[in-house]
Amino acid sequence: MSWTVNEGIACYDGNDENTLSIPNILTPGENYYIEIDVSGSGNIKIGSFEGHPEISEPTSGVYKAVQSGFTITGEGNVCVDNIIVIQAYNYIIRDQLGNVVYTSTSEDVIGSGLYLRYKVNWESLPEGCYTIELNDGIEYVSECFYVKLDHDCTILITWGNNESAFGFEYSGIDFEQSLRVSGRLWQPKYNAEVKDSYVDSKGNRMVLYARVVKDQLLTINEMPEYLHDALSIGVNHDSVKLDGIEYVFEENEYNPQWRNSSNLAPVLLRAIKKSQNLINSNCG
Repeated sequence: MSWTVNEGIACYDGNDENTLSIPNILTPGENYYIEIDVSGSGNIKIGSFEGHPEISEPTSGVYKAVQSGFTITGEGNVCVDNIIVIQAYNYIIRDQLGNVVYTSTSEDVIGSGLYLRYKVNWESLPEGCYTIELNDGIEYVSECFYVKLDHDCTILITWGNNESAFGFEYSGIDFEQSLRVSGRLWQPKYNAEVKDSYVDSKGNRMVLYARVVKDQLLTINEMPEYLHDALSIGVNHDSVKLDGIEYVFEENEYNPQWRNSSNLAPVLLRAIKKSQNLINSNCG
């Protein structure tokens, strides 16, 4: 009995082992993220990777290739319903002197479908400025990240979504994007969104119901256009947090205050804390 392939699904049903192989698609010694959906009562072995992982249920993880050919060995009744293989490139962190202070491992890679995320742990590094470099045939170098325990006069803005949006895949992953900016939250306003009153037969007025909403001015200091690109989309996500507290931005426009003499611009936004219970009710 050999493997059969029908509409992209590879199946094997036999008492003896049988191997399906694709030559020359891996680079030995490199890490790959693998996501495999399998069904049936049998199992498969992935002979291309360190440890030759044996799989009997849907599995994902990062493995190091030990050969150039991709091989799947089936035993019993088993089908490979879907398989994703993506090379997981390592990144390095350099200090300001150009020294490599960290090289990523397979534990720093989190995959979901065709997307890879990389964890960066700054806790072991002393205060200073660091760059992240990644090379997938093209060399990418980040701007300098200044690592310190406290960042005075800054706000950490994070955002995420319940479903995929703005060209980013959020479905099935627990992920928030974040941006630390120079700025502050201040100058609150208090708006009575709903207010009902009653005048009795003697001319006395009574407040039946009132709800007050506090909104604050978020002042973000000068930053370049590409950061405005990110933030203008970020504040329109389902969940937006300022220093860990969830806010809503109801304005339709996002207008940086550009000047002819600079490529940097500040922006002013009104932010409303999402959870507010400023209510006075005298009904019933």
